[in-house]
Parts: sequence; structure tokens; C-alpha cells
Amino acid sequence: MDSARYFGLQLEDRLTTAFKGKEFKYSEKHIALYDSLGGAPHLDGAYTVFGEVVSGLNIIDSIANAKKDGGNRPLKDIKMIIKKL
Repeated sequence: MDSARYFGLQLEDRLTTAFKGKEFKYSEKHIALYDSLGGAPHLDGAYTVFGEVVSGLNIIDSIANAKKDGGNRPLKDIKMIIKKL
């Protein structure tokens, strides 16, 4: 197992333990923000946003439609060019 995956699993385990039995509730302000900007509240606390698509939304569709294995990982690596603004 590579070190990134190992540390990712360690972090996931610690966060799961830290939040076990604690219920999270959205405030009215958060609900209004989701209504105005969009989002996916069911992913909160489980996934990290690492960027924003500013053009080329068709590329996102092609990534989503790539053939995947049983773990939902693409069969072929998909390389990206990251541009920091």
C-alpha cells in the first residue's frame, strides 16, 4: 500500500472515531447557502472539494463516463493539468 493511501485510511479512521455518535445539523444559514449556491450536503464530511471547473464541462462528463472497475476507479489513469489561479 502506498503511503498516501495508508495515511488517508488513518485519517478516515480517526475522523470516523471522532464523529461517532455525534449528530450534525445544518443551520438555517447553511441551508440558505446550499439553496443559493448549490452543493451536495450528503457528501459533507466524506469528500473534499479540490477545485472548480471554469470551462470544459464536457471533460467532466467524459471522466464520469470512463470505464471503471468494481471500486469505481477508472480502468485507465486519467491525467489532469492543474492550473492555480
